[in-house]
Amino acid sequence: MSCACVLQWKTFWKICAYTAPPVSGGTLIGLGVVLAQFQISGDCLGIAGTLVLMGDFFMTSAKLVILQMELVHEADHWKLLDLEKLRS
Repeated sequence: MSCACVLQWKTFWKICAYTAPPVSGGTLIGLGVVLAQFQISGDCLGIAGTLVLMGDFFMTSAKLVILQMELVHEADHWKLLDLEKLRS
């Protein structure tokens, strides 16, 4: 893959992320519109949809892990954690 192709895909992913409703699989809603704006044929919709769903699966799991880490960090910041209980 050339650098230009990678840059185009990164731009495509960013636009999909901004146009997506905040629900699981919401990116698929705006995918057809984004493909039309980039003048990409509708034949690529299946491949793009599959890639978006795989990315969405990874991002959802990462967000859940980060949410738990952020919760513990905030609780520690406000001195709400009992560190002795956590260590035992």
